[in-house]
Amino acid sequence: MKTENQNFTKHYELIPEDHIIIGWGYPEPDMDADGRIYLIPRFDLTDAFTAGDVSEKELSWLESIVGSGSTRCNHCGKSMKYFALVKNQENSRAHIIGTQCASSMIGYRQEKVDAMHKTTLKARQKIGRVQKKRQAKKDAQAFLDNHKGLERALRVDHYISSDLSIKLQQYGSISEKQIKLAFKIEKQAEERKQKQAEREAQGKSSNHVGEVGDRIKNVKCTGVFSRSFDGNFGTFYIVKFITAQGDTLVYKGSVPYRADQYECELSFTVKAHEEYQGEKQTVIQRVKEIDPKKYDELHILKKERASIK
Repeated sequence: MKTENQNFTKHYELIPEDHIIIGWGYPEPDMDADGRIYLIPRFDLTDAFTAGDVSEKELSWLESIVGSGSTRCNHCGKSMKYFALVKNQENSRAHIIGTQCASSMIGYRQEKVDAMHKTTLKARQKIGRVQKKRQAKKDAQAFLDNHKGLERALRVDHYISSDLSIKLQQYGSISEKQIKLAFKIEKQAEERKQKQAEREAQGKSSNHVGEVGDRIKNVKCTGVFSRSFDGNFGTFYIVKFITAQGDTLVYKGSVPYRADQYECELSFTVKAHEEYQGEKQTVIQRVKEIDPKKYDELHILKKERASIK
């Protein structure tokens, strides 16, 4: 292949009928690890190699020209991104011309041009996504620096915290409402951790009370926990008491005993001895409160109704 102008500073009025397209090419943008964008020369010269029109040396020269990003059309002299390599059928002289100038030459294929456009578009979109992601990461770090304690709060093992962390890395910031939510979840996690530590400490000091079937009277304790469940036979309650000796009593039944840290004195029958999360628990039944003044509103109301009757 003979090349008239390797620097492509001149241009010629090429006669389309005298030239045939033997290859295609374009500079594909890419980005290195440091964020610098560079151009990769891409060619489709299969037909040219088959015909022996382009040597390896000439291919290296083409790569240096196209990779510079300053390629000009040999026909019109204008700057171009996508090119066709054309050869004069009489003297074998080759030229690089823009795809628009090559549209009237023998061998022009619109699908080749469309494919080049599609490939470079995908490459630019990929670079844009990477740049956006890197910028969001920088913005996210700056955002964390301006909100003390937020980074620690987002590390909490909770699905909402994880989701907020992902959003922060994706968009570079989160709303004030989301910030408050992150700190709230962190506080709740700390409270759960503290309660777990207390339960573990309580579990180590707790012992089973009496023997199964024993009726035990006048035990001073404190109600510390209550939860209700609706079932087929009405509302079911689980109430937890701590005795003065630090032992755990658990009531399971239909009576809504209060558990808001109130002190009481109970008589009960030992139903079972169990262990939950390392804590020894005594399950009790047929519970009776010794001091009626400690009853909750429901018990007081029942007593008043009974006195009226």
